[in-house]
Amino acid sequence: MVFSPLIGDIDIGGGDPVGAFGGGRGRARGGAGVTLAQLLEQIEPKNKAAEQETRRRWNACAKPLGSLGLLEDALCQIASVTGSVDIDLNKKALLIFCADNGVVAQGVTQTGSEVTAMVARGFAEGTTPACRMARP
Repeated sequence: MVFSPLIGDIDIGGGDPVGAFGGGRGRARGGAGVTLAQLLEQIEPKNKAAEQETRRRWNACAKPLGSLGLLEDALCQIASVTGSVDIDLNKKALLIFCADNGVVAQGVTQTGSEVTAMVARGFAEGTTPACRMARP
């Protein structure tokens, strides 16, 4: 379990972590106490057939080849990871990690901690574009 002050406990021990996957190949198997190494062992190679079939289907649509750019690439990648050309993106999750490392003076970041606080507040309130895209 990981605790987030914004959303409470998040189970990352197994099953379907924070509802991110629609099931199938992408689903982690295990329960509480599963180690990262055990989860990593369950990762299967990309499914090239699903990726190629998804690309074939997109190319068969009445549009210029590759005209949707990164969207087509992302869908082909999702198909290769899930092993299915039937892509369902209804279940969404947004994981947000904010940090204020205080290194403005060293030129590592362009904004100070006040901007980090504003961005984090926007995520907590659900008003950012990323939050809106993650809504059902």
